[in-house]
Amino acid sequence: MNKQNDMISKSKLLEWLEETKQEPVSEDIKFALECVKDAMGKGMFNPDPIPLPTLKPGDSVYHKRFKSSGTVKRISKSGKRAYVIWNDGYMPSYCDLNSLELIAKEDKSDVR
Repeated sequence: MNKQNDMISKSKLLEWLEETKQEPVSEDIKFALECVKDAMGKGMFNPDPIPLPTLKPGDSVYHKRFKSSGTVKRISKSGKRAYVIWNDGYMPSYCDLNSLELIAKEDKSDVR
């Protein structure tokens, strides 16, 4: 999932909601503003958590687009890319995690 969160200030929005309710607006609008405020209080608009990488150094991976397999040597600081050493002679490179698939190990002791 590659959704980028829109970040806004919760405190500024709550302040704006309160100010707008004080203006001459209809009861329907005041009710709608109160519904938004309540939903914010319940965390309805909180950003999605950052997904943790499912790959770790030493994992065997397969690149979907280039149809090539290799071994993860490291994960970038951002946690969005992996440095891969390719088995078929391609230059080692960083790849987006979402372009890689984990190749299942024969050993069932590696449980994630």
